[in-house]
Amino acid sequence: QSGVSALEANSGVLRRLHFRSQSLRQQPNDDAPPTESLRGLRRPLTEPALETGPLRSQIYVMRMPVLSPPSRPRCSSPSMRAATESASRRALLSLCSALLATPTPSPAAAAAAAAAARGLQTFDIAASNLDRRSFRGMQLSNGLRVLLCSDPEAGKAAASMNVAVGSMSNPVEWPGLAHFCEHMLFLGTKRFPGEGEFERFIAANAGSNNAFTGSEETNYFCAALYTRSNGDALPGALTRFADFFTAPLFSESGTTREVDAIDAEHAKNLQSDFWRSDAVLRLRARPDHPYSRFFTGNRQTLRGGDADARAALFAFHRAFYRAPQMALAVAGPQSLDALQRLVQANFGALPPGPAPPASAAYDALPPPFDTQPQAEPPVATVLVPVREQRSVTVTWCLPVEDPDEWWRAKPDSTVVSLLSSRAQGGLTQLLKAKGLASSVDGSIDEFTRSFVVLTAYIGLTPQGLQRWPEVVSALFSYLALLREEGVPPHVYAEERRMRELAFAFAEPAPPSSFVQSASGNLFLFPPREWLRGPLLAGEGAEPLVRSILEGLTPQAAVVKLTARELAPLATRVEPVYSASYGEMPIGREVAAWSAAPRLDGLAVPPPNRFIPTDLSIKARGASTAQGGGGGAARRVKEEARR
Repeated sequence: QSGVSALEANSGVLRRLHFRSQSLRQQPNDDAPPTESLRGLRRPLTEPALETGPLRSQIYVMRMPVLSPPSRPRCSSPSMRAATESASRRALLSLCSALLATPTPSPAAAAAAAAAARGLQTFDIAASNLDRRSFRGMQLSNGLRVLLCSDPEAGKAAASMNVAVGSMSNPVEWPGLAHFCEHMLFLGTKRFPGEGEFERFIAANAGSNNAFTGSEETNYFCAALYTRSNGDALPGALTRFADFFTAPLFSESGTTREVDAIDAEHAKNLQSDFWRSDAVLRLRARPDHPYSRFFTGNRQTLRGGDADARAALFAFHRAFYRAPQMALAVAGPQSLDALQRLVQANFGALPPGPAPPASAAYDALPPPFDTQPQAEPPVATVLVPVREQRSVTVTWCLPVEDPDEWWRAKPDSTVVSLLSSRAQGGLTQLLKAKGLASSVDGSIDEFTRSFVVLTAYIGLTPQGLQRWPEVVSALFSYLALLREEGVPPHVYAEERRMRELAFAFAEPAPPSSFVQSASGNLFLFPPREWLRGPLLAGEGAEPLVRSILEGLTPQAAVVKLTARELAPLATRVEPVYSASYGEMPIGREVAAWSAAPRLDGLAVPPPNRFIPTDLSIKARGASTAQGGGGGAARRVKEEARR
């Protein structure tokens, strides 16, 4: 993984994604909490300049194949000459077809490229010393952030556009509109009106494309083959890709038909415990907060893709698809200068700002779940799963006062690591030793600029299900221990060290993986930190971790039990996924958890002696210091030679 994507696997963050096609993504394991995760928020900005401290929050180039004259055959028979001439004609026709398929830049696009060049800002990017690739940061005059990556060893070029708007910005009357817009951008633009034109071009160049919609972002990506013999398909791909964001058609036939694809995705998810559990959890959220709504959409919520749906798509695209709220990453074997020319030529025409952050509509609202004790008697949710499983989850919603500080110090990652620890003294070892749990994991289910949703997932044994209050009591006993004794300094130092090593020695990711991970991070850090900022953990996590631990109380927790044995208690039906669920009072349990006793076997994490501190290479003669080492090495080499 690249330095950027390595963070995504280690941060303990689950980003809820709604893909156009499931072919590129495995469905989450319904029987266990997600272990691979992605940071969910991409914080939008309104200010155009990027070089001033931390962030809050068409010239057409085509490499044509060179046609060499055919070498003279040794036997110049008429049949061979005819075959040679036929091959030459086919090559010429192929060249002409490629030229015809390459759009000529319009005067407006050329003017936009010139304007982008005039207002261009460029930035140096801090990268690992071992990274063979070269990078350049840019901001175009329209406010678009751009990260370029030149990798001479790459066999494909790729691009990803991240738009800082997602499903939490769905209009109340249009659940699933952001997801619907994501689908529709692939179905024709003004210059390329054919609904399958983009995908045909990508497929003809051995590429791939897809997209996903998250809570606060929508990401589009594509990749195309690059060979020195057949030329470069990136210019044609970027020209078509850029039109997604400037001139989508949202055709009547396309909207009517694509609703079927949205509905098919929804139908596939109806029997997924992952989606059913998520929907039941959202029932506990404040009804006036967008987090409580249905995100992905279906035929009913999108009204069959009628004329009103098409008008809503145009309005949504005009409001949120503007350059200051978009970020582009492009990677390939081309030089940085060549990539820069392509980006300026194709993306300089994106509509500029001002564009207020999409999250401004709900940032000022209270968090979706109560963070303080309430007057109502506490209840736990019970859920009957489709597949055999037993678990208890404890979820908290925590306010985020300064997102920049969280992204830099990453206190959420520290807390998730503590909850998930398999070390001696951790919660996992204690519950497994008692035969009550099969797994314990922490996860950030949502990370926005105003709140995070943190969950402890505990897989239960049959005995653990019967004694689930005892299991949850052990969780609160462990949290009380961490609050009282404090998280040891070596925990922070070890996490920073591991992140440093991951960044320093990361293997370069393929262009398609790199751009998907990188494009969303351009909103979160100053340009110089676009690569290392997502992975490295800065100083200052200690007070933030203490604040998080203070908020992880029984009174603020949302408790959910999942098991088929709980069917008698599941007297309600969730309206979207038809999941059977119910509620049961837990007033006594919450009072007991608030005074959970200290348990033998729980302790703060000990130092990890296996984390390396000295990476220097030993001296050549070090192996002979104990005598005979050099001779043994020589004998091994001789054996290998033989």
